Amino acid sequence: MAPHLLESLLGDLHEEFDYQVGRIGIQRARWRYWREVLGFVKPRFIRRPKSQYSTLNTMDMLRNYLKIALRNLIKNKAYSAINIGGLAVGMAVALLIVLWVWDELSYNKSFQNYDRIAQVMQNQTYKGFF
Repeated sequence: MAPHLLESLLGDLHEEFDYQVGRIGIQRARWRYWREVLGFVKPRFIRRPKSQYSTLNTMDMLRNYLKIALRNLIKNKAYSAINIGGLAVGMAVALLIVLWVWDELSYNKSFQNYDRIAQVMQNQTYKGFF
């Protein structure tokens, strides 16, 4: 059990036990006492206070991750170049696709009643040719 909660928890349980002895008798008060003790055996009641060493500084962790990443990039130069190149090409293609879709969706939006504009296409065959 967490030492910082032990004294207050035991004091509360003994006070409740004394109250229940006068109210329902010693035997039933003992049963209720043990039921309450077992009811307190839950993680939220026995959690220890955080120490100064358990909370790491986020910037120190980030600096450590970047240092490890740079060491791996330097150690595996060809593999890193392939991965970074593939990532750059993938991001460029995704950006081009997004720009193309945005351009297609914004076509003719500068006109009034643009939602009623339609493009008419005609397909003709002239002596077997398109």
